[in-house]
Amino acid sequence: MAFVGYHPPMASGRQAGQAPPAQKRWRVRIVAWLAVAGVFALDLLVPDGYAIPLLYLPILLLALDRNAPRLLELEVAAGATVGTLVGVSAGDETILRMVLVNRALAFFAVWTTAVGVAMYRVALARREQSTRALENLKAAIDQFAIFATTDVRGRITEVNDKFCEISKYPREQLIGQDHRILNSGYHSRAFMRELWRTIARGHVWRGEIRNRAADGSIYWVDTTIVPMLDERGKPWQYVSIRYDITERKKQEERLRDQAALAVLGQFAAVVAHEVRNPLAGIRNAVQLMAADLPPESDASDLADDIVARIDLLNTVVEDLLVYVRPRHLALSRVALGRLLMDLAASLRHDPMLQNMTILVESREHAIVEADADQLRLAFTNLLVNAGQAMQGRGQIRVTVEPTVDGCLVQVADRGPGISKEQSERLFEPFFTTKHRGTGLGLPTVRRIIDAHNGTVELVNRPDGGAVARVFLPRRQRAPKDSARVFHQERKIPHPSA
Repeated sequence: MAFVGYHPPMASGRQAGQAPPAQKRWRVRIVAWLAVAGVFALDLLVPDGYAIPLLYLPILLLALDRNAPRLLELEVAAGATVGTLVGVSAGDETILRMVLVNRALAFFAVWTTAVGVAMYRVALARREQSTRALENLKAAIDQFAIFATTDVRGRITEVNDKFCEISKYPREQLIGQDHRILNSGYHSRAFMRELWRTIARGHVWRGEIRNRAADGSIYWVDTTIVPMLDERGKPWQYVSIRYDITERKKQEERLRDQAALAVLGQFAAVVAHEVRNPLAGIRNAVQLMAADLPPESDASDLADDIVARIDLLNTVVEDLLVYVRPRHLALSRVALGRLLMDLAASLRHDPMLQNMTILVESREHAIVEADADQLRLAFTNLLVNAGQAMQGRGQIRVTVEPTVDGCLVQVADRGPGISKEQSERLFEPFFTTKHRGTGLGLPTVRRIIDAHNGTVELVNRPDGGAVARVFLPRRQRAPKDSARVFHQERKIPHPSA
């Protein structure tokens, strides 16, 4: 079994954390022993009374060299001991006492230094081993976790590559900032206050946080923040380890949507039977009565208004049925450029879009495996929304770009853009900013694109307006029970707003 960050020893060559080659070890050993021999020769030549054995001490320091062999300090100390004892036999008896004192002090100094060097080498080896272990652990964490450190004020002091990757900020732009640069506005002030209160007290905080990347996209992280405490028990640094749980959150949201749709489907069945049929009868009755009224009378105008309101209510019911009724995808090869050009041509007859220009730019080979009817419904909703955002005037620019594994379609407008509050609820069923919208247009778009295993997002453009980005894979995976969309009960182009 192999572990991340572990490097097995090699027979040759020097790498970080490995012992030096034998050739370098022997070179240091030879230099040390030549120095010992030189001091011994000098001790024999110099008259007694001089503390020549103390010159062995600098030789012991050669053991501190990174290339020094193991136990070199003990070898030198042993050699120095022998040389010191031999030197005593060569001393003059008249000053023997002084010589013995000098030799004893030299003997003590040599072995004290040798033991000190040995202990230092052991401590240094352990520290290097601990450092390598920490480096290997950090390398392992960097492979799968999002890592960052901050000071006590919350300013970022270090981030790893995964932090930059998920946040889409360069490291230089993050260092010195606090985490408010990633604030999505989702969490309340009370939530963030409790987080800071917990870590400021020296306790570990765990939770899930929703952040906003540099490009405006949203991502979720499972976060653990650990305070680093000083000798007084006060935090001096915070270490945060995060894991990307965006996909898990999306799955949870899909499960909630499916549960809600099950209830909504039952409600829609009741509505279709109890509301839709009576509406048709009321509408026919009002039209029959209006036929007998004078054309310019107030009663005739009132009858027309009743019919218009019944039609609006019927549209709401039909939008609801389109949203909740499932249907398996009828897959075929779809040329997105041709589909969008045909759709743009048909939308010219829509009264709301007749004063607008829809420019479609598509490259060749923009072909995907999809349900053409469902894509028409989805892109009609996006184009109508763009036209409504521009008050029915201006130009909508649609681009289709093939990618390695699919196609990216962008629908750009020059409207007022999307507010922060709206961006949080764009795909929420029944949420609308329009006076007579049903709030089911964009949720329907998302359900269709999700059924095609694609993605859809609406973001603001840097130069004004908004852009809807739709990615569709080139080929569909094996069908799943959840890969369903809805039966289309009304003709294109008449989507809900």
